[in-house]
Amino acid sequence: MSSKWKRSYDSGRKYSSEWEKEFPWIRKSPDGQEKAYCKFCKRSILPKKFNLQKHEGSDEHKRAIPHNQAQLNVIKTPREKGGPSQNEKERDIKLSVFAACHTAIRAVDHFTEMINEMGDFTTGKLRLHRTKCSCLINNVISPALKMELKKAIRGKKFVLMIDESTDVSCQKLLCVTTSYWHENRGVTDDFVGLIPVIETNASTLFTALEEELEKYDMGLENCIGFASDGANVMIGSQNSAWSRIKEKSPNCVQLKCICHSLALCVQHAFERMPSNLGFLLKEIPNWFSHSSLRRESFTKIFDTINIDNERESGKSHPTPFAKTSQTRWLVRGKVLYNTLVNWDELVGYFTIAEIEAKSDCRFKARLIKELLQDKINRLLFEFVTPVVHEFERVNAMFQTSSADPHTLMMEIDMFYKSLKRRLYNEDGSKKTVEESDLGCKFETSCEDYIENVEQQQIDIEKQKIVNTKIRCHNMLEAALQQVEKRLPPSMNIFAGLSY
Repeated sequence: MSSKWKRSYDSGRKYSSEWEKEFPWIRKSPDGQEKAYCKFCKRSILPKKFNLQKHEGSDEHKRAIPHNQAQLNVIKTPREKGGPSQNEKERDIKLSVFAACHTAIRAVDHFTEMINEMGDFTTGKLRLHRTKCSCLINNVISPALKMELKKAIRGKKFVLMIDESTDVSCQKLLCVTTSYWHENRGVTDDFVGLIPVIETNASTLFTALEEELEKYDMGLENCIGFASDGANVMIGSQNSAWSRIKEKSPNCVQLKCICHSLALCVQHAFERMPSNLGFLLKEIPNWFSHSSLRRESFTKIFDTINIDNERESGKSHPTPFAKTSQTRWLVRGKVLYNTLVNWDELVGYFTIAEIEAKSDCRFKARLIKELLQDKINRLLFEFVTPVVHEFERVNAMFQTSSADPHTLMMEIDMFYKSLKRRLYNEDGSKKTVEESDLGCKFETSCEDYIENVEQQQIDIEKQKIVNTKIRCHNMLEAALQQVEKRLPPSMNIFAGLSY
C-alpha cells in the first residue's frame, strides 16, 4: 500500500458513536471534524479504533484521568447483547484451567478457532484467546485458589516441602508446596507458590518463605514437618532454612528427599570404582547419540550375531543408546544394563568402527574397543549393575503417589539391613573380602575367568581378581556408609502414619 493511497484512505474515515460504549472517555471532536476527542487529555485523535486503544494505554492518558473516574480506563472486550452469560463465564474459566494444567496457553488461539468452526455453541460463541486466558488464570483462578487454600489451612498443622530452581530467564525461584488435613479430601497436597529470590542463602530463603506463608495465615509454629533436598543451605544444623524453622517450631520433623539421598549414596559409592567404567558409561551412548548411521550399523551387527535369538522371535532387545543424566544419577542403572547385555555386540561393532571411522574418531573407537575387550571391566559391570538396580528399585518406590509411608520406611530399613549383611556378620563383626557377598553372578564369572586362564598366567590373573574384589568390597562399604549417614533420623515416627 503506497503512502499516498493510505493518506487518502485515512482521510475518508469517520467518527463512530459506537466507540463511546467501549471508550467512555471520548466524544466527537467539538470542531466538527470526523475525529475522536479525549475528554481528559483535551486532544483530538484520528478516527481509528487502533489509535483509541493505543491512546488509552499511554502514560499521558493515564495521568490525565481523575482518580474518581479511574474505572473508566478499562479495556472492554466486545460482547453479545446483555454481556456474557453465567454459562459462558464458567465455560471460559474451565477452559482456562484446562490450558493451565495440560497445555501451553498459546495453543488456546488455535483451539478457539477450531471449536468455533465445528459448530454453534448452545452457550454462545467461544471468545477465548491467549490474552484473555492469561488474565483469567492470573486474576480469577489464581486468587480463588489462594483464597480457598487460606480458608482450608487456617489454624491447622501442616507440612512444608520446598525446593530451589532456576527458570529459562535465569530467575531463581523457591517452589513451596504444603500437605495438610482437609475435611472433605483427607490428607491433601497443595501448591503454595513460586517465590522469586535474588540470593539463595539461608537467610534470604527463610525470609521469603515466611513472608509467603503469612499471606495464607500459616504460622511456622504450626509446621510439623519439613522436606527438602540435602543441600546444606536447606538442612544444615547451624545456619540453614531448617535451623530457622526449628527455632519457630521445635517439634517439627525433618525429612530429606529420599530419592535424592539414594542417588547421592550410589553416586559417592561409584567413585570407588575404576574410572574406566565412568568413561564407558559416558562415551558409548555419546558415540551413538547423534548418528542414525552408527545406530543402524550396530543393529546390523547385532542381527548378524543373534540371528536365531530374540530379535528374530520378535522380542525387543535393549540397545546401548540411552544416555546418562547429570541430575538423575540412577539413570545410569539402565545404561549399565544396556551396555552389559550388548557387551559382545559392542566389541564387534567397535572393532569394525576402529577401521572404518573417520581419522578424528578412530582413537576413541580403539580406546573403547580395548576397554570392552578387557574382561576385568566386564566383571566390574556384572558387579555394579545389580547393586545400582537395587538402589533404583527402592528409589522408584518412593516416587509413587499412593504408597503407604510406613511400608516405604520398612522397605528402606530392610534395604539397609540387607546391604549391611553382605559385609557384616550377625554379631557385628566385619567380614573379609572373600567372605563378603559380592553377588552370585559376579562370583561365578570370576571363577569362569580363572578357569580359562593359561597356567603360566594363573598367579597374575588371580591377583587381578583379588584386586577387583577389593574394589567391589570398597564400593559396597562406601554405599553402606552413605545409607547410614542419610537414613531419616525419625524412622519410628512413620510407623503410625499408615493408620
